[in-house]
Amino acid sequence: ATPGIGDLYALLQPIFFGLFFYLTERTANKFPGAGFPITSLQVWACVAVAFGWALVDHSGLPDLAKLGTELTTNFQFDLALMWCGGVATALILVLETIALSKLSSSETAVVFSSEPIWGVLFASILLGETVGSNDIVGGALIISACLLRVTDLNKVKASVQEKLGLGGE
Repeated sequence: ATPGIGDLYALLQPIFFGLFFYLTERTANKFPGAGFPITSLQVWACVAVAFGWALVDHSGLPDLAKLGTELTTNFQFDLALMWCGGVATALILVLETIALSKLSSSETAVVFSSEPIWGVLFASILLGETVGSNDIVGGALIISACLLRVTDLNKVKASVQEKLGLGGE
């Protein structure tokens, strides 16, 4: 198939995540203990981008009267909105900011690369989704990358040489 706009988004996503981690780490280290104010700015940035996207993608904002009706009469809509805005955005951004104030952006990126594993795990447990061989291979590759990132290969080499009686070089 011919590459489309979705492929471009998929290529840009890791670049922007990396930039986000780098800038958040710098900001969190510059302003220690300011996790909540930093997160507040991040949430407002999300609001601005979503607002702009709605204007461009839908030729304007949705009918605000209809949205108001949904907010006052549809409890499931309210719960979904609170979950997406409060937990999946604000809480996650707070936790990311705190993590980035304690770890480097490269270490944090490795931890966040495990996100697909958690998604598959919870989808399997909570929704009964089937885990296929591609999921297992992908998860193994992600875990291998995480382990390689935190493993000092020089210490492993020295340990193996010592156990085999080869001595160091």
